[in-house]
Amino acid sequence: MQTGKEKTPSLSWFVFLCCFLGLFLHTHFTKAQFDSLAQFRVIKNMEHLLWLHDNSAVQDSCNKYLAMSELHPAFRAKLLSYKATALSFWVSERERKTGISAENTPYKQQYRMIDSLILSAAETYPSTKTENYCLAYDFFKERNPDDYTNYLDSIIHYGYKPQMHALTMNLDFYSGLNNWAGVEICGLFYDRFSRVGQKQNRKKIKPDVYYPYSCSVLSFGFRQNLFRQNEWAVNFSPVSGSWMWVNARPFNLVYYAGIPGGAIAYSPEIGIHIWNVMVNYAFNLYIGEPHPEAEGRMINIKLQIPVKKFRSN
Repeated sequence: MQTGKEKTPSLSWFVFLCCFLGLFLHTHFTKAQFDSLAQFRVIKNMEHLLWLHDNSAVQDSCNKYLAMSELHPAFRAKLLSYKATALSFWVSERERKTGISAENTPYKQQYRMIDSLILSAAETYPSTKTENYCLAYDFFKERNPDDYTNYLDSIIHYGYKPQMHALTMNLDFYSGLNNWAGVEICGLFYDRFSRVGQKQNRKKIKPDVYYPYSCSVLSFGFRQNLFRQNEWAVNFSPVSGSWMWVNARPFNLVYYAGIPGGAIAYSPEIGIHIWNVMVNYAFNLYIGEPHPEAEGRMINIKLQIPVKKFRSN
């Protein structure tokens, strides 16, 4: 039989173990939480600050988090990109307020810093190269021709679609009282909606927010009546254009040959434009009394084929 009090673990050891376990769990879950939820919140906060153009707050936050170790490469690349964006906004605001040109700017050091941050972001997480090169392109295209050319070539390699000029041949089919087929030659300026075709994080990368548009100038066309070989027509349109998916040709003159006396008509068109195909509704307003067999309302299907392209930026 044991005499005296049995020895029990002291309260101090129990408190010590609880504190140690609590500190371990706190460190573990805090790190895990920062790797997911906290990073998401930081990114959303950065985007809000950039929208407000609070550039100093963005740079301070980026410096704070970049000083941490063991950051995920994607998050570190995002911070570097945000810091470059904030600095580019800051430089742009100063240059705009002072009216200083890029050649005489006192912000060459900031130019180099932006360039370095963007390259670091691209190297840190290679799948963001396209996004970061587009950011650099937008900043340098009006400032440093050398950097502009380098970045433009890089992002074209990744699928960037620049603004283009083109000499275009259009294949036309008109349907009204008769069916007509023909060809049209014009000059074209166009800007794609999807600037970059490569998908990243399940969405297409675009360096800026804007809407697609195109403008055709000096259009000359010829069409042949498929039912009556002696009837043909020529048209001239000084300008027409598309915005988003709406196409309009407000100025278009058509001369119809083969009907008695011929006929001249003002023939505007409006319709939809999807990729290189246009489907328009056209109507003819004749100068003078129209012939009974003259065309009135027509549907035009046009296939746009660039013959020669010229990069405009």
